[in-house]
Amino acid sequence: MIFALDPIKQFEIHKMGPTLKIGNFDISFTNASLMMLITVGLIALWLLLSTSKRSLIPNRAQSIVEISYEFIAALVRATAGKDGLRFLPFVFSLFVFILFAKLLGIIPFLFPVTTPNSVTFHHDRPR
Repeated sequence: MIFALDPIKQFEIHKMGPTLKIGNFDISFTNASLMMLITVGLIALWLLLSTSKRSLIPNRAQSIVEISYEFIAALVRATAGKDGLRFLPFVFSLFVFILFAKLLGIIPFLFPVTTPNSVTFHHDRPR
């Protein structure tokens, strides 16, 4: 990652490696891509380590995972009903990714994935 003494530099997107294009689209690997991969890796590590020793009486880590899952399940059930539970894996994944990305984004000099307008506008644009 690119570390600078200027704290504003952490909000700039920098290419890391060669420029890759498909037509008019630039699909180069950037510091934002790296932070997204790190976020997904940390989530996978957290879930795997927390649930590796499943037991009837959960330990603290397993309990946190189960409480998180039940919280999202109750939220989906309350807003979309029982039919909405088919979207639970997607909603849970999205919630945990955004939570971890926001938590990593408050660490100084790490790239905050959810900050750039390109990420925000991509999800807001009409289809």
